[in-house]
Amino acid sequence: MSALSPLAVAFAGSASAAVGQLFLKLAARRPATSVTAMYLRPAMLAGYVMILLSTVLNTWAYRTVPAKAIAVFLPLNLLMVVLLSAVFLRERLTGRQCVGLALILAGTAGFA
Repeated sequence: MSALSPLAVAFAGSASAAVGQLFLKLAARRPATSVTAMYLRPAMLAGYVMILLSTVLNTWAYRTVPAKAIAVFLPLNLLMVVLLSAVFLRERLTGRQCVGLALILAGTAGFA
């Protein structure tokens, strides 16, 4: 993994966390017959795997470069989850969410 850019790995970690959260939201949309059935759904398991992958990628990135360089990607995770939910789950964005997303972008740009 040393040939990969730590910032690219951190971005991939944030993206995989966002996709994982999307899978978890998708799995939670349908009622389950039992707790076991809920947590063993393919979408739920895929979400867990993606979040585990995110943890591995981010841990490697944090060990490679200063935390300040990586921390800029954490708020982008929220942005990605909202946008992915709007596109793939057809969730409607509210005005407050749009303002929040704009603030996340502004804060991230100011921090970077």
